[in-house]
Amino acid sequence: MSMNIRFMSWNVTGIMSAASHLHEALNREHIDICGISEHWLYEENRHLFYSIHKDYEAVVISDFSLHTLADQRCRKGGVAIMWHRKLSDMISVVDSDDDRIAIVKLVTGTDIWYFIQVYLPTSRYGADIFTDYIAKLDDICTNFSLNGSVILMGDFNARLSGPRVPNYVNHRGQLLQRLMDRHQLCALSTSDVCRGPLFSYVQSDDGSSSLIDHIIINSSKVDLVCDCAVLEHGFLDVSNHRPLLCELRIPLPERMDHHCSKMMRFSYKWITTGTSENVSAYRESLEEAIEQSTLANTRELTCEDDIDKFTDELVTCIQSTSERSLVKRKFCKFLKPYWNEHLKDLHRNMWRLRKEWIAAGRPRDPSSATFRLYKNAKCLFRKRHRHISEDHVIDLNNEIEKCADVSQSSFWSLVKRRCKSSSGAVGAEMNFNGSVVRDPALLTTCWGQYFENIYSLSTCDHFDSNFEAEINKSVTNTLASHSVKSQDFDEIPLQVVKRMITKLESN
Repeated sequence: MSMNIRFMSWNVTGIMSAASHLHEALNREHIDICGISEHWLYEENRHLFYSIHKDYEAVVISDFSLHTLADQRCRKGGVAIMWHRKLSDMISVVDSDDDRIAIVKLVTGTDIWYFIQVYLPTSRYGADIFTDYIAKLDDICTNFSLNGSVILMGDFNARLSGPRVPNYVNHRGQLLQRLMDRHQLCALSTSDVCRGPLFSYVQSDDGSSSLIDHIIINSSKVDLVCDCAVLEHGFLDVSNHRPLLCELRIPLPERMDHHCSKMMRFSYKWITTGTSENVSAYRESLEEAIEQSTLANTRELTCEDDIDKFTDELVTCIQSTSERSLVKRKFCKFLKPYWNEHLKDLHRNMWRLRKEWIAAGRPRDPSSATFRLYKNAKCLFRKRHRHISEDHVIDLNNEIEKCADVSQSSFWSLVKRRCKSSSGAVGAEMNFNGSVVRDPALLTTCWGQYFENIYSLSTCDHFDSNFEAEINKSVTNTLASHSVKSQDFDEIPLQVVKRMITKLESN
C-alpha cells in the first residue's frame, strides 16, 4: 500500500498578481502541498491567502519588518505553505519562529515528513546573514531528522551543481552543499530525475537565467520520487521564477486483518522496597488468574492453533495481572539520553529570556536588549545541543561497532537505542546492493539472500573439490552409522520437561 503526495514550490514575487496562476496550477497539477515564497502580504492581509482556493488551507508568515508600527514598510518577503483539505487530519503546523521559514508536519502511518518552505536572503544581504540561515537550517534538520524525513524546498538564492548543471555551484551553494552532505540530502532540481527547463529563475532585464530554487530530500528517499519537474505554462508572466514540482510515492503500513487482535504494550515499574514482597504478590495474583482461565484445563496441545490460543490466553493473564498489580511508568518521550544539567540550564535560561522578550512586545530591532539577549541564548543552546547530540551518536556508533563481533544481544540492544527515535520500526528500510527495500516480504527475501551469500562458497583458485567430496562422504557415513529410529526413544512426559526447564538459567 502507498499514497502519492504531489507538492510544489514557487517564488510568486507577489501573491496578488500570481493568485489566478496559482489557482490554475493547483487544479491542473493536482497539488497536495504547495510552498510559497515572497507573497508580499502585510500581517493584517494574511487572510487573503485563504481565498485563493476553497479546497486549501494555509499557514502564512509575513515579513517581520512589515508590522504596523514599523518605520518603513517595504512589503517584501514572506513565506507560506498551502495544503489540500483532504490532508487536514494528517498535517499540523510547526512553529519556525522565523519569517523566512515555514514548516508543516505530515504524518502517514508510521512515517513523519517535515515540509520546510524557505526563502533565504538574496545577494543584497551580507554573507554572514546567509551563513546564519544555513546554521539555522542545520539545526532544524538535526532536530527533525531524529523523528522523520526532512524536505527542504523554496528559493535558496544559491546555485548547486549536479548531473543537469555540472560545475555550476557558487560560494553560497558550497555552504548549502556542506549542509546537505552532513545530513545526507540531495537536490532533485539538479539531478537526472528532474525534467523541464534547466533554470528556474529568469532575470527580466537582461534575460540571464539561473537555478536558485530547489527541492532537497534525503538521499535514501530518492527511489520514492515518481516525478520531478521545473514547470513552464506561462508562470514567467507574473514572476521571474518557475515553480518546482515533485511527486512522492510514500509506502503505508499494511492493515491488519480484522480477526487479528493487536497486542498492546505497556511500560511498568516495580515499587521496590528492598524485599521480595512485590514479586510474591505478583506471582500469587498471576497464579490466581491462570487458575480462573482455561489454561488450567489445557492438557494437550495437538496443533499450531492450540499453541496460538494457549499463548494468547497466557499473555492476556500476564497483562491483566500487570494492570492490577503493577504501577505504570510514565514515559517522557521528550527526554534525550544525552540530556544533562548543562543543557537543562541553557534551555531554562533561553526560555526565561524568551518570556521577557514576549512580554516586551516581541521587538525585532537588533538594538533591543531583550531581543538580543534571547537570540544569543537561543544560539548558544542550539550550538551546545548540536555538539552534544553529535558526540552521543558518534559514541553510540563506536559502541555498536565494538559489540558487533562480541555480543549479539548487546549489539541489537544498542541498534534499537540508535533507531528508537526513527519514524518506523528497526530494519523497516534497508539498502541492499544500492537499492532501498521497504516491502516486508521483499525485506525477508533480501535478508535470506544476504545470509545465504555469507555462508555460500566464495570463489577460490586453490579450492580442493576432491577433499570436499571426501568430507561430504564421511559426514554421510557418520550420520548413517549413528542414526536411531524414532521408536527407540521413550516418550518424555510434559512434567519432566517442565522440571528440567525450571533448573535452567532464568527458567
